[in-house]
Amino acid sequence: MAEISVVKLSELEGAKRIDAEYYRPEYLQSQKMLSKIPTENLSRLCMVTDGNHMSISRWFTNKGIRYLRGQDLTDFFISDSNPVYIPESIFEKLKRSHIFKEDVLVTIVGTIGLVGIVGDDFDKLTANCKIAILHPYNINPWFLAAFLYSKYGQDQINKRISGAVQTGIILKDLAKIRVPILHEVTIKRIETILKNAYDNHKQSKQLYAEAENLLLEELGLKDFKPKYELSYAANLSQTFSVHRIDAEYFQPLYHELIKYLKDNFEVKPLKTFILDFQKGIEVGSENYQEEGKPFIRVSNLSIHGFVERDQKYIADELYP
Repeated sequence: MAEISVVKLSELEGAKRIDAEYYRPEYLQSQKMLSKIPTENLSRLCMVTDGNHMSISRWFTNKGIRYLRGQDLTDFFISDSNPVYIPESIFEKLKRSHIFKEDVLVTIVGTIGLVGIVGDDFDKLTANCKIAILHPYNINPWFLAAFLYSKYGQDQINKRISGAVQTGIILKDLAKIRVPILHEVTIKRIETILKNAYDNHKQSKQLYAEAENLLLEELGLKDFKPKYELSYAANLSQTFSVHRIDAEYFQPLYHELIKYLKDNFEVKPLKTFILDFQKGIEVGSENYQEEGKPFIRVSNLSIHGFVERDQKYIADELYP
């Protein structure tokens, strides 16, 4: 059944938007629910800014001050996967984009609506312009992050998305999001739960690192650091035998690792241990719906397992 909204001309908001996406029924329903309780504009509760707009990728290093990109926010936390850093001298030039403890972060370009909160993991931190930085001064930051991550926060974020090729949210629209004003006892309970989750997440990363180190020590690979070669050669006969001609496949680093494993252990192909494996099917975004059979995409997987955020579903009749 098609979703239809009817909105009066007098009820058009802000910049007189008339695009149908802005008035989707679920957004209007969320707005109606929030209208029943006290709320306040985000701009009245925190300073709303964003990250650095200059191109500084040439300064990226493997150590220094952590520099966040949109892809670094995931599962309510800051990801440690493939981090980049900048020199402190560059960091000091980006004062407008400095991030502090208990700031709330929201992605506003590309993959929009990812939320994170800054714990005590970083002394200094900054980000690029794909991330909005919220400096709370009149609201509990843990509660704010929880609300923005909730359905009612996400509905307000998603309705403000604009653009075609490169979608995004401008800061003045983000600042208009309505945040509920709840009883202090409720807010503190939310903060306590989230801080416990944050601590457990940190502990899980520590335990994962310990497990990884134990595995590498057992394999004798803890100090195994072969060099990634920028240029190398392969025989034509090798490409024929593996039916591959892409350069990355013949990177000496990989072959050195495989040779080490074969020389020191009994190794078998992965298929030896798996009953069956096959490639998934892309059904197309036009077949996504709000309920039915869960449809797993690349964004639903992480090194630690399944990620349920923005879960998509397909119809029961399409599943077979």
